[in-house]
Amino acid sequence: MKAIRKHIKLISLLLSLIFILYSCNAYVKPVNYETAIKSGKKVKVTMVDKTSYKFTKVYEQDNQLIGLVNAKSRTAKKLNKEVFTENDMFKYFILNEDEILKLNQISPVVSVLSYIVIGSAVLLGVAIIAVGIWGVPIY
Repeated sequence: MKAIRKHIKLISLLLSLIFILYSCNAYVKPVNYETAIKSGKKVKVTMVDKTSYKFTKVYEQDNQLIGLVNAKSRTAKKLNKEVFTENDMFKYFILNEDEILKLNQISPVVSVLSYIVIGSAVLLGVAIIAVGIWGVPIY
């Protein structure tokens, strides 16, 4: 217990860095409408005016492209005036295909690799700093 109290700042720093890294997603694959609809994965939509919105899912209903987001997300707040329909958890938006510049699908492989690489680099950096400042042994 004393060891935990002694290093509580280091532990809290590491935990906060892990939470920050876990929230990152890599949108790298540009896809067409059909692929985005069939996959059911997260999609980043870039509009002609260079604004971008992140949707949990994109699907087609009555020949219209519909974007689904969590009700409390940034995208929902940005597009609040344009809500097609909503419930307690989700908001649905009609996406005009003429205004869409590109769709980027989330890449789970790149996201996981970025967690590992960036996380390892951060942990190594924190460990080096901890040894230099506090003389904390690494074992």
